[in-house]
Parts: sequence; C-alpha cells; structure tokens
Amino acid sequence: PGRNWNTKNAYNAVYVPYDDKQDFEPMKARVAENPRDEGKGEWEYVPIAIGETTRYMGVYTPPGYDPEDGKTYKTIYAVHGGGQDESDWMGIGSVQKIMDNLVVAGKTEPAVIVSVTSNNNFLGSGGGMWGGGGANAYTNVSEYVIPYIEEHYNVSTDPMNRAWAGLSMGSSNTQGMINANAPLVGWYG
Repeated sequence: PGRNWNTKNAYNAVYVPYDDKQDFEPMKARVAENPRDEGKGEWEYVPIAIGETTRYMGVYTPPGYDPEDGKTYKTIYAVHGGGQDESDWMGIGSVQKIMDNLVVAGKTEPAVIVSVTSNNNFLGSGGGMWGGGGANAYTNVSEYVIPYIEEHYNVSTDPMNRAWAGLSMGSSNTQGMINANAPLVGWYG
C-alpha cells in the first residue's frame, strides 16, 4: 500500500505471457516481469518504529528463504524516484517478480530486497527527500533500518554483502549515502 496518498495514482498491470509466435524480441526480453506459478518469493510491508513514528518498508525474501535454516543472504536496499514511496519498487517496479524469475533461472543469486522511502525524512536527518546530507545524514539507515533488517531476517552483517540503489530521485539519495557514510554499504547503483 502506498503511503504518499497525495501523489499516488492507481497503477494497473496486465501480464501477457510471451509466445514464440509473437516473434518480437523486445517483448521476449520482458518475460522476466511475468509472475511465476511456482518458485515465488514472499514480500510484505513491514512497520518500523523510528523514534515515535511508525514507517513502512517493503521487504522481499527470495524463493526458498527459510528463517529457520540459518542461511544468510545479501541485501539490496532500493529507493524510489521523486513523488513515489516504498511501494513503488514492489508495485509498478515488479522487483519481486523479476527477482523470482532471475533466481529460478540461475541468473542471479537470491537476495533480500528492502524498499525504503525517502519521504518524511525517513532516511535520517538531512537525508530526506530534499535534505542536504552531511555528517548526520542517513542516520535512520544506520541506526534503525539496517539493524532492524539484520535482526529480523537472515541477512549478512558484512557491508560488502549490502547494496544500495536508487531510481531517479533515489539516485540523489544514493549519492548522499555515499557522501555521508560510504563504508556502511559495499555496493552502490
């Protein structure tokens, strides 16, 4: 569910399976976005308390994820574009469907994906949507978000097993994260 109700639009998607008789390479390449019947991961919106405020994160766990088996996964933190929120990577971005297909096909290794918002100063003081960054930016990421994910999910605590990526406005957040605390995350996109 979107949290930024003033800017949310209704997004509808129809997934049409590709058939070789279509003989159209651009559509064939988009087969990774089609939902699977089997080999599906799970995703949910998870509440997180930051100070006295409750925020939400989208969390995807890959096919075969078992919280009891002790296997650890790499983590990808994804930030949306301007005017969006934590629901967009999971909704219109179809990240969970794409990851399911890539993991099952053996084209990528399983990972936990966390979609966060840059709205309402969620990322930390100075690191919100229009924040200036600096030494105190992204404190919520280091003090709340990453510790929460590492406590509640089987993910590696090694920064080299964390990635941070942003789309459009989220790329500004990515640059801000690099400037504020580059060693916190091993990979940026």
